[in-house]
Amino acid sequence: MADLRGRRPLTILPDHQKGTIRRFLRNISQDKKERLTEVCIDMTHTLLAVVEEEVPEVRIVVDYFHVIQDANRRVDEARKIEPEGSKVDIPRKLFLVGKEKLIPREKESVESYGQKYPSLKEFYWRKEALRTFDQLKRKSLAEKRLKDLMDMTRLSDDATMVRWRRTLKRWNRYILNFFDRRTTNAYTEGIHTKIKMIKRVRFGFRNVEIYIRKVLLCFSPLTVVLPLLPHFSS
Repeated sequence: MADLRGRRPLTILPDHQKGTIRRFLRNISQDKKERLTEVCIDMTHTLLAVVEEEVPEVRIVVDYFHVIQDANRRVDEARKIEPEGSKVDIPRKLFLVGKEKLIPREKESVESYGQKYPSLKEFYWRKEALRTFDQLKRKSLAEKRLKDLMDMTRLSDDATMVRWRRTLKRWNRYILNFFDRRTTNAYTEGIHTKIKMIKRVRFGFRNVEIYIRKVLLCFSPLTVVLPLLPHFSS
């Protein structure tokens, strides 16, 4: 859990169970809850349900990068399923890296695979349309783009594509809330990366509480940490 505006971690919960998240939210003092205007989450139904129950007045934003992560996952599944039986190994990078980052030869390969596997091409096209989503200047334009994508998906006879449409429809309002303040969880994701580095350096932790304390200590300002060190004590 992090304060995105203040760019500081608040706590690390022992798990992501509904009860644990609920207890954390209920322990927030009333005056702080009243100042809370926005919560940025990933596409987790449990987290959404708890936030709506405990702080119903706040605006909930689905992190834009998790929308793209979900799209990449679906494209990757299509990449694996489409050539089944033909023993063709389609390079993963071609369909997960942004189109603008591909060299001309790679773009030609994407086009060639797309002609051979129309369903994969359909998934890829929609993923790329979502990738440029955040570049839209107004929420109204984003709303139209998302609606058009869902309407086109409605015509598909691919069951996976239909499920993707349902997901976008379910999260539609929260995805569009991004355009109010363009809030993302980039800072929180940076914390996740640092935590993984700490775990590797320590070769893991047996005690969850000690693990959480050590990780939070690594994010504490030096003005807080230095006085606690032996050679700084009086």
